[in-house]
Amino acid sequence: MAFEALNNAVLFELIGGKVTKRGDLVIPDEIARDSRWARVTSRGPGVPDLNGTLIEPGVEVDDVIYIMLHGKIEIDISPVKEGEKIYAVGALDIMGKLDANGEFAPIGNFLLIEKVELPKETDSGLIIPDTQVPPSGIARVLKLGTGWVNAYGDPIPFHVKEGDLVVYNPLSAMVVDWKPMGKDTEQYLVSHGDLIAKYIPEEQ
Repeated sequence: MAFEALNNAVLFELIGGKVTKRGDLVIPDEIARDSRWARVTSRGPGVPDLNGTLIEPGVEVDDVIYIMLHGKIEIDISPVKEGEKIYAVGALDIMGKLDANGEFAPIGNFLLIEKVELPKETDSGLIIPDTQVPPSGIARVLKLGTGWVNAYGDPIPFHVKEGDLVVYNPLSAMVVDWKPMGKDTEQYLVSHGDLIAKYIPEEQ
């Protein structure tokens, strides 16, 4: 028995089973059930804008996606298929996906950023303990998301571009958890709406 996604829903399976490879990234046999990585099994056609044009979810079947921490919906379908569950997520709760090279590609209004850390040493040479260093609110934009559209289907432009130095709400940064994928790296996402300012270089 198969289920087909409707509206803006995306059905997925927890990643597991045989090892697959994307670029230099190896997806392991076993991944914890609380992993936020998943493979799309079905996607809805989207929801219509005010002109009646469908806005598609932005992912395809077999895409490896990364979902928001509380975005996963787990539904027990035992009444129709004993002992089975299906997993779903709304399109707006998908933060990114893997591209063909196994690199993270943000979706919607999310941006992949590189934090600019604040100095830990004072002018006098005193080292400030990590617990006393305030969280950085400065970052460089690495990748823009795919963007969103308004109710009429018109693209909502980003106010920054890749490479821009930006100020953001430091409490809004979200870590991309690569550990379940067997990759030891640290990347951060921030919503475009959590940007506060961007650096404008002085004219030469």
